[in-house]
Amino acid sequence: MNTRTVEWLGMHLVTPDDWEVVRHSVNASRGSLVFVDRRCQRMQVSWTECPMPPDRDQVFRDFAASDRATCGGSCAISERYRVKRFECYRRTHDGADLTRAGMHDRNLGRWIDVALSWPGPCDDAVEKRVLEGFRTMNGRRAGSRWRLFSLDVQSPPSWHLTEAKALPAYTSFVFQRGSQKASVTRRGLTEAWFDGHIDAYLRGRIDDSTGRIGLTDVGAHEGCAFSGKERRFRPGWILGRRRRRTDLAWYCPADNAVFQVMAVGAGRTPAAPAEFRVRCCAGNGKQS
Repeated sequence: MNTRTVEWLGMHLVTPDDWEVVRHSVNASRGSLVFVDRRCQRMQVSWTECPMPPDRDQVFRDFAASDRATCGGSCAISERYRVKRFECYRRTHDGADLTRAGMHDRNLGRWIDVALSWPGPCDDAVEKRVLEGFRTMNGRRAGSRWRLFSLDVQSPPSWHLTEAKALPAYTSFVFQRGSQKASVTRRGLTEAWFDGHIDAYLRGRIDDSTGRIGLTDVGAHEGCAFSGKERRFRPGWILGRRRRRTDLAWYCPADNAVFQVMAVGAGRTPAAPAEFRVRCCAGNGKQS
């Protein structure tokens, strides 16, 4: 089975490589990731802030009651079993199985449940690979790596993801640290719009600031860096709050994409693109 890896909000998941995320959340307290293949929904991973372990028996009784209500009472519920840290059961209805799995994670202080949908009988090998491949990071480092929608970013622990946008050939993650803001963007299908001049690309995206721009190396790639300050006057300038902006952009031929890291904020220690490590070249290259 060919697989892909997703890292999100401190969670590490391994899935079949034809499962795509169609719904996501950046809320660490409550949210979900929904995966589909070419035919139907295959998995939903949901999480809820839960500092103390809940009553597992009651949680699974509630799951089973909900499943019976959904199926009109005409479903079979298996005995519970364990796969690594997950407690599970299978629901069978009209010849199709559903795996329910749940666990309490002390690292993140969350209850995490996984629903795996099968078009027919459960695929034991896929179920085992997905559930055994799930892990979490220590709560003090949670959320430092973000790997989804063809973008792979390592963010500093003090930064928090506030927005993730995924469109065809375009992915953008937005982070915040106090009043400072940073974004990491990947633009694909470069043959349709990129002329090979990375400095021209970056100049076209910094018209709100004035400063210096120049070519630089980003790993094995030619890149372009910008450092400057906001152009339009604000009263905050009088108090020394003129925002500084820094950018780093590069073209990765192997990924057929242009990457850009932008950081903006006021203060003596403004954010810098180098704080964010972006992996490209299918994970073989990286900006640092």
